[in-house]
Amino acid sequence: MSLPHSQPRYTVAEYLALERVADERYEFLDGQVYLMAGESPDHGTICTNISGQLYNQLRGKPGQVFSNV
Repeated sequence: MSLPHSQPRYTVAEYLALERVADERYEFLDGQVYLMAGESPDHGTICTNISGQLYNQLRGKPGQVFSNV
């Protein structure tokens, strides 16, 4: 029986350096770095449509819409 492989632990600075040069998106959690799943074109379309609708509803009101798309 073999022992499980331990993953290296990263500092916040190491993670941020990785993010600056990476083509993929990563998540940092308790020193561990995880590759994030990509979104599908359908998911991007849904997010854009929802953001647009929210923007229209909040136009002229004290609120703001944020989106990572």
